[in-house]
Amino acid sequence: MPDLLGDKVKHLRRRHGLTQMDLARQVALTSHAHLSNIETGRRPPSLALVIQLANHFTVSTDYLLRDAIAPAEVDTHRVPPQQEPPALQFFGDKLRFLRMQRNLSQSDLARQMATVSQAYLSLLEAGRKEPSIEFVLQLADRFGVTTDYLLRDTLPITGDSSSPCGM
Repeated sequence: MPDLLGDKVKHLRRRHGLTQMDLARQVALTSHAHLSNIETGRRPPSLALVIQLANHFTVSTDYLLRDAIAPAEVDTHRVPPQQEPPALQFFGDKLRFLRMQRNLSQSDLARQMATVSQAYLSLLEAGRKEPSIEFVLQLADRFGVTTDYLLRDTLPITGDSSSPCGM
């Protein structure tokens, strides 16, 4: 889990004048204890919750996930409000697109990444497995794209120069 994720969630929550209970209700969590664990770094959130929090606070997923971005830098990482369910429906398609754009087989990419297997990549591309936060960050760095490109289903899969996939 990124080291500053909890600090960023707490920063955003406090900036909006919310208690953990308030935020938990607003993002449909059954308990504020999960937010407490995220803010203190005891438990990582799911990617679906990261996307939901990014949407709720209208910030990029890069802001939440990248430790190189300080919590106070929130205003430079604002995104337009999005009515997007945190589905990760197109993550596998985007992974396949990026891999094929570079003429890599799943085995080639697995060897290059060194932390995953070809079988794991196959499950991700088929939409049968959700990636870890760490893998999303590695993949974004490997292909030079933002985590928003990988995680937000509203961003186009194709990599034309007008799409917001580049970092």
